[in-house]
Amino acid sequence: MFFGSWKDANGELHRKGMADLFLTPKIPLKKLVETDSGLRFCVPLWVECKSGSGKLTEDQKLFRADVIEAGAFYIEAHDSADAVVEWFRQYGVTR
Repeated sequence: MFFGSWKDANGELHRKGMADLFLTPKIPLKKLVETDSGLRFCVPLWVECKSGSGKLTEDQKLFRADVIEAGAFYIEAHDSADAVVEWFRQYGVTR
């Protein structure tokens, strides 16, 4: 879990909005580009945990936009890890 501040692409310091979890799952390269190399590598995945129908705050939306613009992955998980498990399945994450 992360606490503290973050800087956006313009170098502006933010004290709110950072996602709850930062994961680095290892995925097959072929999930991002057409290749049969068999190579796997770690990618940045930010996970925001929400309960029920919880919505992102404006600070969280800004953080999500910054993450995506930087080429990382971002998902919201509501009440369970189902969204994370589905992302892992979609991107071929294995042990």
